[in-house]
Amino acid sequence: NFDNRYIHKDGSVVHNRWSAQWLSDQRQMFCVAHDVTDTKRASEALQASEERTRLIVATAHDAFFGIDPSGNIIDWNQQAEATFGWSGAEMRGRPFQELVIAPSSCALYRHTLDQLESHDEILPINRRIELSALRRDAQELPIEFSISLIRSRETSMFSAFLRDITERRRWEMELFEAKEAAETATSAKSAFLANMSHEIRTPMNGVIGLTDLMLRTPLSAQQYEFMTLIKSSADSLLRLLNDIPDFSKMEVRKLELDAIEFDVRELIGNTLKAFSARANAKGLELTYQVASMVPVLLIGDPGRLAQIIVNLTGNALKFTERGEVVIRVAEESQELHPQDRTVLHFSITDTGIGVSPQQQAYIFNAFAQGDSSTTRRYGGTGLGLAIVSQLVRLMSGSLWVESDPGKGTTFHFTVRLTLPEHQPASGQLRLLDLTGMPVLVVDDNSTNRLILEDILKNWSMQPELATGGREALEEMQRRAALGKPYPLVLLDSRMPEFDGFELAQLIKETHALAGTTIMMLSSDDVFGEIERCKVVGIEHYLRKPVKQSELFDAIVAAMNKTADSSLIINSAQSRSSKPSRILNVLVAEDHPINQRVVTEILRDRGHAFSVATNGIEVLQMLEQQSFDVILMDGQMPEMDGYQTTIEIRKREKKTGGHIHIIALTAHAMKDDRELCLAAGMDDYVSKPVDPDFLLQRLEAEEGCPKYPVSEDVADGTAVGVKAFDLTGALKRVKGKKAFLKQLALVFLQEMPPTMDDIRAAVAGGNPLRLENAAHRLKGAAITMSAASVAEAAAKLEQVARRGELAGLEEAFHVLETHAVELTAELEALIAGDAK
Repeated sequence: NFDNRYIHKDGSVVHNRWSAQWLSDQRQMFCVAHDVTDTKRASEALQASEERTRLIVATAHDAFFGIDPSGNIIDWNQQAEATFGWSGAEMRGRPFQELVIAPSSCALYRHTLDQLESHDEILPINRRIELSALRRDAQELPIEFSISLIRSRETSMFSAFLRDITERRRWEMELFEAKEAAETATSAKSAFLANMSHEIRTPMNGVIGLTDLMLRTPLSAQQYEFMTLIKSSADSLLRLLNDIPDFSKMEVRKLELDAIEFDVRELIGNTLKAFSARANAKGLELTYQVASMVPVLLIGDPGRLAQIIVNLTGNALKFTERGEVVIRVAEESQELHPQDRTVLHFSITDTGIGVSPQQQAYIFNAFAQGDSSTTRRYGGTGLGLAIVSQLVRLMSGSLWVESDPGKGTTFHFTVRLTLPEHQPASGQLRLLDLTGMPVLVVDDNSTNRLILEDILKNWSMQPELATGGREALEEMQRRAALGKPYPLVLLDSRMPEFDGFELAQLIKETHALAGTTIMMLSSDDVFGEIERCKVVGIEHYLRKPVKQSELFDAIVAAMNKTADSSLIINSAQSRSSKPSRILNVLVAEDHPINQRVVTEILRDRGHAFSVATNGIEVLQMLEQQSFDVILMDGQMPEMDGYQTTIEIRKREKKTGGHIHIIALTAHAMKDDRELCLAAGMDDYVSKPVDPDFLLQRLEAEEGCPKYPVSEDVADGTAVGVKAFDLTGALKRVKGKKAFLKQLALVFLQEMPPTMDDIRAAVAGGNPLRLENAAHRLKGAAITMSAASVAEAAAKLEQVARRGELAGLEEAFHVLETHAVELTAELEALIAGDAK
């Protein structure tokens, strides 16, 4: 029997296998040839493949070995020799586990083999693990181990690749240390910003507070101008101070939005009032228009929306020397799914210097300015528009700019806001008094005229427009001759040819027009024009920009003759000089300037007060007399405001009662409101103190915490707390159950990933991750009036902060139990079962 090869007739090579037999009696040979060409080629290809595989394994950068079912090594490549120091000849036939696997990893290695052997599939099965191995010199090294079971019908073997990951572990450790260093640096930066904010806000509180008090006193025109400039400068510093922490929060994506019901018309009107002095000083018209189709009430973050308007309006006023700044709001669309929302389109238009196309490409970047010359002339950090851009993005909107250099700029932005279930009736009964009433609008600014015309038509009045005093006088005389004189004239005080006061004087002196009610609208200095109004005999005065609600109330009061003879003035002086009730207030404040500011506000309002400079004095004074409210500074010597509040609440548990405590803090970062309320305070007012806001919170008929918490949170106990306090939650949202259901739905969506994060941190023994996750859950639970979950999360947070890892499993089990209870109650609330 033999093989050979031949050349076929067609020139190809043919492999034959011969079988030959010699028949001696016949002296013949019988031969049989089989064509084995395909078999030969397949065999040669298999040999080549095996050789290639052998070379790949032999020269691989990863160590390779094969193990028989008994655990002995049957293959060992060159990289395995280099990694472990044993040659292939020394390792073949020896037990792999005893020689290579470190004792600490033997159990994991054996478990992996058992898992592979337990599978019934014939196809290869692979597992990847990390464990410790031993070199020939007994030195341990970390390895990544990928092992497969190769099983045939007759036999099976394990084949594995492993890689020394010592360098990778070193890189991971360096990366972890770099991350820790970065987080430490971030924490240090945040702490620095918080302390800087506190240190700057304390003197700023004195500057702004005392300036505001001074502006409420009789001043000469020059003194009033100087004090107004001081207050304007201080407000600019405060806006810058607020911008820096906001930008820092945006960098780490920790800026969150509130969901509060608000009136967008009131919001814009109140926001723009702060700019009236600046607009007046530059001789600019500042006005706004909200389209009638825009809903009255919306749900969103009014504070952040106002911040956008403040930045863009301030920017417009800064770069506009003459003309006007107009804010317009229209409803772009409504979205009914998955929830009822509206998209509002805001535009802020000015007649200023404009922005070139090149500058438009980067003005929304942080620290960017149009050019260095504008920076020197107009000032600014370049943070304002960057913050606006981030806030608009958070509100699911878009921001863009249109500009014609030298002619003006319009900034556009859209925001998505939720619609409440019900809208107010908009005072329809009162509108009946104004239906069909003729009114003459006299203003040389076309934008003002058109906006007032739109407002008055929406109230079913019949407005006529005049561009100046002469045209207005002719129109009034024409109607008077027809026996239909105008009952009301809305008159701009500052116009060319002759101003509003001169026109008013002519109206008063004209017998046929003497019965007309004149309402003066002005941007000028309030005190000087009050005197001119008195001289001319004008009883009604409004300062621009005029809010729609103010204008409506003033018109109704004037036409129904319900207003007294005092002027209607949009300033702090229009507030009632006496409150509805006199309070006895304890002011806990160690800084003398802050003491003076707060006590002057209280004295001016008629409230009684006493002063304590630290927590110990507060406790002593409470033993001697009773107070209605405590205004509690957070940082005081000897015993700070938080410790004092905790002690007061502990005493109240024994004696009964509850004194209303309002935090006064100069901190403006890192959950300061939550810190105050968690200590047991009822409300929170940040410094610099806004007198009107402080009095509003102080004189509230029913003070309640914005984030209700259990009375036991302060001392860490958990006696009889509820999974969900529906009454407290409804107070939190002012009785709006539909809004509460939306909050509950969001909470239920966010809680599972947070719980998973906490579970992983507990399992991995990672205190920093645990502290952050537990803190997030605690804050959300406090917002939802879920005291049991808040306390369980607070306990985990405290344990993680102290680094006490013992007992974490038990504490997490408590949290899981309360989370299940809370989930059931919130689901019932959403389904409508909660009563």
